[in-house]
Amino acid sequence: MSSSEPSFGIESEYGDNVIRNNGSYGIYSAYYCDVFLGFATQPPNGGRNSIYGNNSGGYQIYLIRGSSSLAEANWWGSDPPDASTIGNDLSAIDYNPWWPTSDPHQGRPLLKALLAANSAGSTNTGGT
Repeated sequence: MSSSEPSFGIESEYGDNVIRNNGSYGIYSAYYCDVFLGFATQPPNGGRNSIYGNNSGGYQIYLIRGSSSLAEANWWGSDPPDASTIGNDLSAIDYNPWWPTSDPHQGRPLLKALLAANSAGSTNTGGT
C-alpha cells in the first residue's frame, strides 16, 4: 500500500491558498492520501484557505478509499459550509471549525494574495 501527504499549510503559519473556480473538484484524493489543509490552533497551523466555486459534481473536496483530510479553519464559500459540497466515500474529512464570516481572500487576485503572504514572511506559495 502506498500513500501521500500533500500539505496546504505549515506549522505556525496560515495556508493562505486559493482553490476556486476549477472545472473539476477543488481537491480530489484517493487511496490512502492524507491531505492537510489546516488545524484550528493558536498560533495558526495551516488553514485560512479559500476553497469554493469548484464545479464538477458540486464538490469543493472529495476523498475516496481510505483518504483523510484535516481541513479546519478554512473558508468553504458560506458560513456554515454546505456539507453537500464536502464529500467522501470510505474516507474522513474534519472541516469543523471552519473560517467564520467571510472569505479571507475576498476581492484579492491570486497574485496579490501570494505577494501579501510572501511579504509577511510566508514560505508557502499558494495555489489555484
